[in-house]
Amino acid sequence: MKYFFNCPLFCILITVFFSAKLSGQQLKYGFEESTSNSYSKFHQTLLSEQSQISVLICGPGEELYSKFGHAAIRIIDNKKNIDRVFNYGTFDPSMPNFYTKFLKGQMLYELSVTNTVQFLYTYQMEKRWVTELILNLEQEEKQRLFNFLEINALPENKYYLYDFVHDNCATAIIDVLQNELSETIEHRYNEEHYSKSFRNLIHEYLKDNSWNRVGIDLVLGSVMDRTEKYTAYAFLPDYTAEQIKQMKVRQEKLVQSERDLLRFDYKEISTPFLLTPGFWIALFSLIILLLNYIDFKNGMRNWILDQVLFSILGALGIFLCFMWFGTDHKSTKFNFNVFWINPLFLILGLVLGKNKFIKYWHHIVLFAILILMLSHSIMWVIGYQQLSSLYIPLIVIIYLRLILLLYHYYFVELYD
Repeated sequence: MKYFFNCPLFCILITVFFSAKLSGQQLKYGFEESTSNSYSKFHQTLLSEQSQISVLICGPGEELYSKFGHAAIRIIDNKKNIDRVFNYGTFDPSMPNFYTKFLKGQMLYELSVTNTVQFLYTYQMEKRWVTELILNLEQEEKQRLFNFLEINALPENKYYLYDFVHDNCATAIIDVLQNELSETIEHRYNEEHYSKSFRNLIHEYLKDNSWNRVGIDLVLGSVMDRTEKYTAYAFLPDYTAEQIKQMKVRQEKLVQSERDLLRFDYKEISTPFLLTPGFWIALFSLIILLLNYIDFKNGMRNWILDQVLFSILGALGIFLCFMWFGTDHKSTKFNFNVFWINPLFLILGLVLGKNKFIKYWHHIVLFAILILMLSHSIMWVIGYQQLSSLYIPLIVIIYLRLILLLYHYYFVELYD
């Protein structure tokens, strides 16, 4: 069974950011023009003069994978009994090694074709709005686009490697239009008015005090904090629509008209404060602070606290390192959160003992982690890599815990 993936994002605990690498005439989404096999399977249908091509922009949903909306291309020709939606945001979970490929950023997405009634049914059930941008195209341009999409949807052409910000359902539409209408299409944007990073753009769709926001901020690397050109914003369907509306074809607006196919007001369900990450991070930090104070007051060390805290941080650090070095996800590269959620914490949490050798290496590891944490804090302050402010209590308490352990090492002789 194939699920319609209302891109851009599927599960951002592991942040579905997939690299794209497709051959073909249409850059990532195209086909080899010289591939006779594709043409042998392609039976051209001539569109009538009454045919119409449009871009469908779909509103956000409640689930994380649908928070950013969706986009697709519709071709309708009542005279030929054609009403098809070409959707670059689908995948097949029955493919071999699905979950492994999913985690490593190697999962294939595909261009699927369905009728408009089926496409809209999902959004009707989820109460998500759908707007149609009807394009101002001549007959030859309509036919060219239709032929391209039909051939691109053939089994040997429809698969591509998905990338969250570079090659998804929304960027595919811009690429197809620019490739197939390259001789006539124009777009001029004032880049001075746009100075956002990919992370800033993602934040526009997520509440500050939400698990989605804190999870995304933790997993995304510093590559997502660079200021991007306006054309790069098209990975989000809302900006895809905005850019298409600014395009011109033959000195006329590309969008001929606009209409609502489904109307719903998006109302995000509010999360009770006691279930928000801000509350739980603050509570967790407060508990550690109290235990830290007790240790300081009594000149002792709570080994269970360190085992639990440092093991969790170390395990998360290994996960972030895996997302950086072990996957093809472009958006999780150069993630300097590994400086404060560090795999070295595992040494402090799992390697226990009071002999001088362990004592010596523990304090070396403590200094190394402190230096790395300070480096991360500097990067955060200067804006090199952003992080949710909700993490501040946790970071402060980790600093205090490390300083306390160094204090014990030098002044209390805890290990003796």
